[in-house]
Amino acid sequence: MTTVAQDDALVSVPAWIAATAVGPVLIQHDGQLVAALVSMEDFESVRKAYADRALAAFEGDIAHSAISRVETHAVELGITPEELVDRLLIDRDEF
Repeated sequence: MTTVAQDDALVSVPAWIAATAVGPVLIQHDGQLVAALVSMEDFESVRKAYADRALAAFEGDIAHSAISRVETHAVELGITPEELVDRLLIDRDEF
């Protein structure tokens, strides 16, 4: 990883963009890290990882909620959750 002063980064942007092929380039201003340049490949990889985590959490919440609702309604009907799912999957005419 490369760290560069903000003024140097502004002067030589093409060189720092090229450097992202090796690894991220961190930009400092007044001794503080303020930005990072990364390759598009790294950016897409990070973006996909965050999207996958968000989707997994969302799907987990939906699945947990659906299972809880099926179990609750099955108890109310006095049947097993499996029996309720079977009933929900049959044609309405057969219900």
